Amino acid sequence: MRHRAGFMLSAAILGVAAVAFFMIPGPLAKADDPNSAPNPYHVVEHWAKLPQGRPWGQAIGLDIDRDGTSLWVFDRCGGTTCVGSNVAPIQKFDASGRLVVSFGSGLINWPHGLGVDGDGNVWVTDGKAGNGRGETAIKFAPDGRVLMTLGTPALPATVPISSTARPTYWWRRTATSSSPMATARVQTIAS
Repeated sequence: MRHRAGFMLSAAILGVAAVAFFMIPGPLAKADDPNSAPNPYHVVEHWAKLPQGRPWGQAIGLDIDRDGTSLWVFDRCGGTTCVGSNVAPIQKFDASGRLVVSFGSGLINWPHGLGVDGDGNVWVTDGKAGNGRGETAIKFAPDGRVLMTLGTPALPATVPISSTARPTYWWRRTATSSSPMATARVQTIAS
């Protein structure tokens, strides 16, 4: 008798659960599909206005300027590399897409990483040696003046890991220092 009562109670609970499951409204039932939510974003074609005849290259880095509205872009000089190009790979666009400044022509072989520090300085990395440049990290003032170069331009990556050969990317540090950058090898760079 006890087992029969336990069975009946279990069956009743299962039945209530099944009815509740099938009564869930449609929008809630679709919550598992991440594509069912409305997309709040839209594409703005040709937002960034490049100079006449200047095509986009492979865009390697993007970062928001410290003003919170402008966008810094680091591309591969209108192609897949900057070797032999006189195109400036570092560009700043305002919120309307107008080009504010561009610089870095003739200084970089293979754009590889970009970051903007808390002082508005632009840090970039050049991932390939050649032509007396490359394998460096360069700190630019927002107007394009070179403030610092880390690494020896064109130094092959056969040096010990403790050196700055083969810099790859910059990211912000927020915890302990006003110097916001470190390399992918976790070397802290003091500016």
